[in-house]
This record gives sequence, C-alpha cells and structure tokens, in this order.
Amino acid sequence: MREPLRSTRMHSHRGNASVLDAGQIRRVLGYCAAAVALGLTTACGASTNTTGTTAAPMSASHANSGVSAGPEIVISSYTFSQPATVQAGRTLTVVNQDQVAHTVTADSGNAFNVVVGPGQEDTFTAPARPGRYPFHCTYHSRMHGELIVS
Repeated sequence: MREPLRSTRMHSHRGNASVLDAGQIRRVLGYCAAAVALGLTTACGASTNTTGTTAAPMSASHANSGVSAGPEIVISSYTFSQPATVQAGRTLTVVNQDQVAHTVTADSGNAFNVVVGPGQEDTFTAPARPGRYPFHCTYHSRMHGELIVS
C-alpha cells in the first residue's frame, strides 16, 4: 500500500506530476509576464484622436519612402520634425516612428490634440486662423514643437 504524501515530501515527483520545483515556477511566471506584456503592447497599438477616428498603422512603403501627399509632423527618437508652415485648414499627417505612443497637443486652447500609437500615423486639420501654435506631447514633457499656420 502506498504511503500518503506528507508535507515533508513536497519535492517528490513520483505519482504526483503537478508538483513544480522553484525553477519551473520561475519559468512559468516569466512566460506569464511576457504574455501580459505582449497583450498590453497589442492593446496599445491602436489609438484614437479627438475626432474619434482610429489611427492607421504606417504602410511599409510610407515608412520607408518619406514621401507624403501633404504636410507631415514626424515623430522620431522623441523629437518632432514639422513643416516650416502650413496653410490654414490644411490636413496634416502625424507619423510616429517611435515604439511608444505620443500626442501632438496644442499648448493652449483646443486647436488640436492627436494621439498616435507606436509605428502609426493619423491626421488632423490645421487651425483656420493663421498664427503660431506651440504644441507638446502630453506623455513626454520634454517634447515640444511649433506649428506655423499661414
């Protein structure tokens, strides 16, 4: 007759395949953490701007060509590069080349506020009134730019 398992026999694998050693537990926890991180990354992949549309992923041809149908604000290495000037009411494309989400948010008022996920692009309309519109990334306080509308 088999002897019942006692608490002192926790590391015995005979007859009880469900007992894990410390190394196996660490590996399982590591896999779980990786799965959660992947899920969070995927969940943060799409973004919504203030108009309620969802940002589209950048196409490979657009990401590599650098050619745009209109003015662009490009985000790369936590830095904005923006057009020298843009016409009032013109549609601008925001291209995020970083691996994290960013915003293009007017410093004052609500002239524009666009959230762009990692590796994605979105559009917004330049203000109707000519002038200088300083902007920033709400997620990264050191990121600043200025949109000049003519």
